[in-house]
Amino acid sequence: MQMGRGIRGRFKAAMPAMSMVLAQIVFAGLNILYKIAVDRGMSLRVLVTYRFIVGAAFLAPMALFLE
Repeated sequence: MQMGRGIRGRFKAAMPAMSMVLAQIVFAGLNILYKIAVDRGMSLRVLVTYRFIVGAAFLAPMALFLE
């Protein structure tokens, strides 16, 4: 690690670790929401269907524009 690195360089170096922590926080939050939804009586099949629909709706525009 360089001694004279500024705050921007340190932030850029820490981005991969911060991204992994953020991803784990999001996954934990989604698991909590799924558990609450199932405990309140939502069908697991409906929950999985909604998850796939939201995932497809998010990924389809990215696939169209980035390909």
